[in-house]
Amino acid sequence: MRRGRDERDWLTGALLDLKVRGGTTPCADDPAMAIWWLSEYPEERAMAARLCAGCPVFAECFDAAEAGGERFGVWDGHDRTPRMRRRPLKGVTEPLVGAGRAGSQGEDG
Repeated sequence: MRRGRDERDWLTGALLDLKVRGGTTPCADDPAMAIWWLSEYPEERAMAARLCAGCPVFAECFDAAEAGGERFGVWDGHDRTPRMRRRPLKGVTEPLVGAGRAGSQGEDG
């Protein structure tokens, strides 16, 4: 049996039981927001993670994510997507014009 299959089955069962009882989860409540859990934008995934608070299948979601080695998206209130490192542009040795800190006004300001 594939690692994590039992835990995913438990999560699926918990979701189905919840649905039968008329309940729902934040990730399934609104289809327009459901994409946040797998969004390519960190800000949307951060919002999704906050919405997981109080989810009725939080523990099952955690178990499934851990057992399945999930490495992308929001599971159990945690963004498991690796952070992208920004590399400096090749050949750029000086700051770009206007690349100062936001809100800085220079010497005259």
